[in-house]
Parts: sequence; structure tokens; C-alpha cells
Amino acid sequence: MKSFIRIISVIYLMVSIVSCKSYPMEASQKSDVDRNSEELQKRQAAEREKTEAGHLNNYGKPSSK
Repeated sequence: MKSFIRIISVIYLMVSIVSCKSYPMEASQKSDVDRNSEELQKRQAAEREKTEAGHLNNYGKPSSK
């Protein structure tokens, strides 16, 4: 019975150590400014791709001068 309790205790200890390693305490949260700048960059990149695709769709149309 004592060996069973020891085995269970060791398993519980190992599981708790592994779970602590999966959530590091030193991980810093991104600031709002960083998050907003990343979103702005994504939107600007998407807008550039959108205009480039629109420019390619004008193939064969007469130029509007």
C-alpha cells in the first residue's frame, strides 16, 4: 500500500512539473501599441495586394486618358 501511494505521489509530482513548464511565467504580453501597429501593417499589406490585383484585372481594356 505504501509503494502504491509513493508511485501516485511521484506521478502527481511529475505531472505538476510538466504543467508548470508549459506555462512559463516570463512570457511577456504584447502591448496595445505593438498589437495595433501589427494590425495596421496587415491592413496596409492587404490594401496593397488588393490594388495590385485590381491593376492586373484591367488587361485588354483601353486606357482612360
